[in-house]
Amino acid sequence: MSSLITSSTPLRISLIGGGTDFKEFYEKKNCFGMVISVAINLKTYCFFKQKNNLNLKIDKFFFDNNFQDTNIYKKFIYFCKKNKIDKEYDIIFYCDIPSGSGLGTSSSYILSLLKAFYQENKIKISKSKLIENSNYFESKLLNRPIGMQDAWGSEINGIKKITFRKKKISVSKINNSKFINFVNNKLFLYPVNYFVSNDLILKNIKKNINKNIKILQEMNKLTELAYNTIKENDFNSFIEILRKSHDIKSKYSSGVSNQKIEKLFSFLSRRKMKPLKILGAGGRGYILFYCKDKKDLKKLNYLNFKVHG
Repeated sequence: MSSLITSSTPLRISLIGGGTDFKEFYEKKNCFGMVISVAINLKTYCFFKQKNNLNLKIDKFFFDNNFQDTNIYKKFIYFCKKNKIDKEYDIIFYCDIPSGSGLGTSSSYILSLLKAFYQENKIKISKSKLIENSNYFESKLLNRPIGMQDAWGSEINGIKKITFRKKKISVSKINNSKFINFVNNKLFLYPVNYFVSNDLILKNIKKNINKNIKILQEMNKLTELAYNTIKENDFNSFIEILRKSHDIKSKYSSGVSNQKIEKLFSFLSRRKMKPLKILGAGGRGYILFYCKDKKDLKKLNYLNFKVHG
């Protein structure tokens, strides 16, 4: 009888550079993408077990959930057969926060699923190949209009600069202890209280890439500047750059920001916070904000997080 496998994957916060990680942009001549991303201590979890073939006449599976009726499960069984493994599985997912948060939950789910699959079948796989397979699963099998940053941001621990080029994706870890301490103690999440799929916004961003080349290149320049401020421990300049990145990102497509988000920006400013950006593709989820003095957080409905790894 097969054993129960559990796996987990951190969520990620994309600090700056989102949008430049679309292949449709960084594979163009003289273009590249750059993202600064942090894996955080909020996670997805996968509980995974091969089905028991007991031939019992029962109304429900022992591992009772509705996941088997989803498109993800159907594509996963296809993925198994493509890997020459003809098995069926009982699968349950859990996440520390709701899906549609802007923190890369969907990619984190797929990574947790694939890690459990490889562990159960005793298949050794490198992190880069796991990430590649996760992006294939999400972009090709599920036909989601994603950029390539999410799986890299979640699976590689800590804070890193991820550079996307046509022939190579490279990762540079940021091990600046002062910056890690700054992120852990000065940056927080404020909920928009609207958690939905971002597929429509992502599709529009992807569709607009050709006319947004200059905007995306401007985002690259800001990301370079942000990376330099981290190296120089100039965190005041860093948060100002993040705020500018929100304004540039809002030009990608309608829906990235909206009236509700801008009102929440104003609300946080009145509470002595510095709202920096909406996370993910935009429109929902969480606002990343800076707080100089934690005493000002009193009675504010915020989410704390820490760098993972």
